[in-house]
Amino acid sequence: MGPIQLEPGPDGTGWWPTAFGVDTDWSDGRGTAWRAVANYPTLQARRVDETLELRQAGATDTHTYHLVAADDLGGYIATKE
Repeated sequence: MGPIQLEPGPDGTGWWPTAFGVDTDWSDGRGTAWRAVANYPTLQARRVDETLELRQAGATDTHTYHLVAADDLGGYIATKE
């Protein structure tokens, strides 16, 4: 198995990649409350431990990602569960 292929991150338009790099602004200190994602007002995120959940604002279906620290990216790699 080769290295994980990163895709562009979700942008609030319904694009849910398999794996993408996550800026710490998206994932650090969010807690369990849904919060808007910087630069994408139609995208919301919440983090519990090493799990990042994303959804479009107002939607009930969520997309769950596992986070792994990636120091070389200055954030995390999110992989769809």
